[in-house]
Amino acid sequence: YSPIAQAALDARLPLVAANIPAAEARAMARREPVAPERIAELSLDQPMSKGLYADLLDDIRQSHCGMLPEHAVGSMAMAQRARDGGMARALVTADQIGPRDGGVLITGNGHARKDRGVPSVLARLTPQSATFAVSFFEVQDDILTPADYPQTVDALWFTARTDGEDPCTKMAEHLHKKR
Repeated sequence: YSPIAQAALDARLPLVAANIPAAEARAMARREPVAPERIAELSLDQPMSKGLYADLLDDIRQSHCGMLPEHAVGSMAMAQRARDGGMARALVTADQIGPRDGGVLITGNGHARKDRGVPSVLARLTPQSATFAVSFFEVQDDILTPADYPQTVDALWFTARTDGEDPCTKMAEHLHKKR
């Protein structure tokens, strides 16, 4: 992200950390008590439809190659939602610091989703604002048509594969080392 940060600095634009602290995300994942005002600040008091929540759980399972214990999946979903709420709140707060004509959030594809990620929280917090979400996807050998890629953002940016390694093999090795 260095070139993006440098371009912002060169243009004298502010850089704002948007994610919630890692310790807070871990506490959310462990379902530790959270003050009601913090729950509201992170938009966790806003229910997610059953379909979107089931989709979020499936994405977490798949992105961890089906290797997470089931009890951890719901906990990670809570942390994901808290991060979405925190990033949206940081964007709104940063916009209130001074006159701006928008901002850019650099985040992962899950957080960029318009149906349940940061843009959906922003739509609730600032309904007058517009968002444009872009996701980067590695081209996959078995998916040949752009329409067959997830359509949860405004635009897809296709990139070359970074390596031929199976990410699930890497995950299995990582989990084996942790044990």
